[in-house]
Amino acid sequence: MIKVQYIGEKPSKRDTVAGTGLVWEPEQSLEVEDAVAVKLLQFPSVWVKTELAEEPEPKKPAVKKAATPKKPAVKKAATEDGAGKQDDKAGAVGADGSGGDGTDNNEA
Repeated sequence: MIKVQYIGEKPSKRDTVAGTGLVWEPEQSLEVEDAVAVKLLQFPSVWVKTELAEEPEPKKPAVKKAATPKKPAVKKAATEDGAGKQDDKAGAVGADGSGGDGTDNNEA
């Protein structure tokens, strides 16, 4: 198939050359069989060959990658004797200025 555009001066043009009966409006392009195009294009002041718009390739479905499982956070295991374990009271200051355990951290 070839796309042929009507470039003549009439308000519309019926194909009487190849006998298809197709009707073109000014500047309109129609697809015709190759043999018909050969006959019409013998009249370059009336019809010209135009490029067929390339059909877009069908879109491929998006492929989602499988989610990589996240590694669980590594926690330091406390040893049996409590090494590595932070004392909850260390550095804590009570409302009365004590170390939170009743001792006075403010030595004068």
